[in-house]
Amino acid sequence: MTDATPTAEAAHPMITCTDVHKWYGTYHALRGITVSIEAGEVVVVVGPSGSAKSTFLRALNRLEPHTSGEIWIDGVRLDAHTPKIHRVRAEIGMVFQQYNLFPHLSARDNVTLAPRQVRKMPAAEADALAVSLLERVGLGDKINSFPSELSGGQQQRVAIARALAMSPKAMLFDEPTSALDPEMTREVLAVVRELAGEGMTLVIATHEMGFAREVADRVLFFDEGQIVEQGPPAQVLGSPREERTRRFLAQVL
Repeated sequence: MTDATPTAEAAHPMITCTDVHKWYGTYHALRGITVSIEAGEVVVVVGPSGSAKSTFLRALNRLEPHTSGEIWIDGVRLDAHTPKIHRVRAEIGMVFQQYNLFPHLSARDNVTLAPRQVRKMPAAEADALAVSLLERVGLGDKINSFPSELSGGQQQRVAIARALAMSPKAMLFDEPTSALDPEMTREVLAVVRELAGEGMTLVIATHEMGFAREVADRVLFFDEGQIVEQGPPAQVLGSPREERTRRFLAQVL
């Protein structure tokens, strides 16, 4: 690869990481991550707490600038010199562990805010989009509700609708159900499952092993900032080759 952006006709993965490192002072969080993710692929990232799964996801839209190596998103290289980085970020939707909704805005207004401000979408068009997306995630009757009036699962589904409102090329999910009880977890995973079925590029960090088996095209097992093992879910979760993977699965399955 060169620093020149590939032409629209050139074939390239949706996401490419080459020898990516991230340091926080003396702490080496990401240690030589090299991986490519194709358009339409569903990649699930698993591993123990503290294995840098969240750091990896945040590096993919430069919420966490990486220290060295290369990250490319749909043919655009992410680094300190990337022009108009906010436009690149707009192509990569992200849903966090915490919902991060604006408490003073209704579900409708939480969803319309970014399309209107970033995409300069007319208000009527943004409103129609918000209604459509909230209905899509099963919240058609909560359009005018405020976050304090919604359950955790409902708030997370608003957050997903908000990310989808930007028409992203890929979606990143950072432990989207970690703060939810089992019933709310099912609500959110149903929406993610639907997105996977529609062919959207997804990178999902999760502790939900059953969900990973169901939706993943590929599973990455992270430990101590490295990809220890990767492959189809049946192989990584069913017949892992690495002892570190086997030890982790023995604790969570």
